[in-house]
Amino acid sequence: MINEFIKITDEDNLFYDSVKKEYRYRMHCPYCGKYSGCWCYPELDNVPMFDEDRPQTYCTDVHFVLDTDEAIEAGQEMGITVKPTMEEWNASKIVKVLIEDIDYSEITGGACSRG
Repeated sequence: MINEFIKITDEDNLFYDSVKKEYRYRMHCPYCGKYSGCWCYPELDNVPMFDEDRPQTYCTDVHFVLDTDEAIEAGQEMGITVKPTMEEWNASKIVKVLIEDIDYSEITGGACSRG
């Protein structure tokens, strides 16, 4: 049997990873729709069922991280290496840590790469 992502419901972006034994929800930038990585959940019950409850990942988060020295330190603490080819969903995690006390929706996503 070949291990791969298995579509388990009618939801186009929800898959089961048969290798890591977890559920993956494929994320897109809410501004331009560009693919921006996956959020992973150990149990299907943990996956938010409504779009407004799912984490938002903006395609510009990666550019914010690459331009911020403090982001490199935050990434190292989370075990994430900041590099030019960084995935947007990893960058989004760093952005949220850096500006957790600020409404980051005003900071990220305003200049989408395809928007």
